[in-house]
Order: sequence, then structure tokens, then C-alpha cells
Amino acid sequence: MPLPYSESEQKDIFQKLVTLQDQGTPVPQSRQQIADQFNLSLDQAIEIERNGVSAKWPPLS
Repeated sequence: MPLPYSESEQKDIFQKLVTLQDQGTPVPQSRQQIADQFNLSLDQAIEIERNGVSAKWPPLS
């Protein structure tokens, strides 16, 4: 299933996910929070996370 957000929007979502994790939110919980906040499935949230890590989206860049 294609992601319902543009790449730019996915980068914003990824940044929010990384921020949650940096603040100490456990990875599974941060993924679920992002999925709930942006009306994504858990698999879609994980896909955005993987895309961001592999492409080194901000804040990783």
C-alpha cells in the first residue's frame, strides 16, 4: 500500500518520530504514537522510519 503522505511530509513525520525516541520514548511506543497521530498503520510508520534511516533524513543528516 502506498504511503498517504508526500516525501516532504514523511520527512516531517520521521523527524517527529526521532524526536520522540530521543526524548526517551521506547521505539515500539514511539512508532504507535506516530501511527495514531498521523492516521497510519503501524507498518506504514515503520516504513517511514526505515526510509528516513536509509536516506539519512533530518535530523540524521
